Amino acid sequence: SAHGLVAVHANGVEPKDYFMRDRGLWLIDEFADRFGESPRFIIYTHPRDLSLGEDFEVLAAALDVAIMLRRRVVLPTTMNCRNCPAYVPYGMANWPLTSEGLLLGCTFDYFSRAGIVTGEWLKFAVESSVAKHPKFVALRPRMR
Repeated sequence: SAHGLVAVHANGVEPKDYFMRDRGLWLIDEFADRFGESPRFIIYTHPRDLSLGEDFEVLAAALDVAIMLRRRVVLPTTMNCRNCPAYVPYGMANWPLTSEGLLLGCTFDYFSRAGIVTGEWLKFAVESSVAKHPKFVALRPRMR
């Protein structure tokens, strides 16, 4: 018998499409439908080891820039997991290190309701995993 990967989602966790996309479990390729023929993104380097307040100040600044430039900010994966209330109960301190020997970072949804960026800010933010999509990777950065 063949065994495949099984994903389970919890009711009450919304929006499900955000979580499934961000965790690489969304199987529908809708890149063109979501972002059009000329997608406009902005990526930034989110510093590691910030306080919770600093993490959200930097994220808010990136979102402000995205709004001003009419682009979508790719949400970071390097927010400080130690600020998450579930850090100890979920055993996050025991997660493996990155290939660079750093602690894994967290996405913003470990700290905040995902509906904030998928509802009110949908036109200006996109889940971090979009950066791995082949059509995103194929985009050429515009240098000024």
